Amino acid sequence: MKRVLLSIVIAVFTVGGLCAQENSAEGLRWSDVTGNNFWSNWEINVGGGVNATAWHGIGNKQKSTGDVGWQVEGSLTKWFNPIVGARVQFVGGRLNASDDDGRKSNWIIPHADAVLNLSNWIGGYREDRVYYAKLFAGGGVSIVNVNDNASSGFAATAGLINTFRVCDFLDINLELKGFLNAGHDMPRAIAPLAGKYGQIYSATVGLTYRFNKRGWDRAYTQEEVDTYLAAIAALEVGLIEAQRTEAK
Repeated sequence: MKRVLLSIVIAVFTVGGLCAQENSAEGLRWSDVTGNNFWSNWEINVGGGVNATAWHGIGNKQKSTGDVGWQVEGSLTKWFNPIVGARVQFVGGRLNASDDDGRKSNWIIPHADAVLNLSNWIGGYREDRVYYAKLFAGGGVSIVNVNDNASSGFAATAGLINTFRVCDFLDINLELKGFLNAGHDMPRAIAPLAGKYGQIYSATVGLTYRFNKRGWDRAYTQEEVDTYLAAIAALEVGLIEAQRTEAK
């Protein structure tokens, strides 16, 4: 499982870096900023909240859900540009689905995600934006019944991070996410009932600290842009005058 998790982390960070390099040259929303070095634009996050298990289908087909449990989490995120990032996150807590002896299921899941800043993608990069919506998806190793005949397996994860900027270096986050794993990797009270797939949903609140270089440098100054536009306008006037002269 350690090799699986390491492979996921390497893949997520590699794909994120390649996407950042490719798209920055295609004139998309972040093409007006310069890329920073590897040690810039990092974030560390800690948070906590509640979770609930679910099984026998997804959405409207859901038949059963477990009681509400708790969890804590910590993550480290690297942004390759204002839109594309990658993170590693460690989640640990308790799933309140007890067995016949009343034992609760301790649970941990280290995982890696690709992160997309929707606000910067749709609205363009702004340093003074107060709210950011971020989508993420990835996977990791889910370990249930820790230290007690633990069951472990691959779990896919996806969700939404609602980020509210407090100041230049601090954010408050409301993170909503779900984990999809094999039914036999659910808590022992659920596993016989879960069928092929089980789900774990969570909502957490946390704080994010941005360190090292936090912003992004503009590729061109406003003065350079104005000069360029003026030169284009002068060229267009010259072409019109030249055409008039030839017509005479």
